[in-house]
Amino acid sequence: MHYDKSKTDMLLQGSNQVWYHFKQALKEHVNYSSKRSGGQMHLKAKQFAVAMKKKETESMNTNANVVGAGLETCKMKSAALSFESLLVLVTFCGSDIGNIGHGRWVRNNFIVTL
Repeated sequence: MHYDKSKTDMLLQGSNQVWYHFKQALKEHVNYSSKRSGGQMHLKAKQFAVAMKKKETESMNTNANVVGAGLETCKMKSAALSFESLLVLVTFCGSDIGNIGHGRWVRNNFIVTL
């Protein structure tokens, strides 16, 4: 919201109609109750942003677990099927690796990209 100099001066001075109107609009916005500014849209947008951030974090953790298992398999110089066994071990330890049963296909993509 942009105000001209006269309204800005009145806001800085306080105790006038412009100040009370601005204060009421600000309280409605913070409490997510304003019908003038879309009602609950601000709250819904914030909730969506939090949900997307959580989903992104979970995705990054899942990818890190799968890549870590692949790197450990390479360090151990073990057979390709050991990658799937290591993914099962990571799952039993409580970490998320995504969909069960995708190890063989992920391994092939790792080999092609390396």
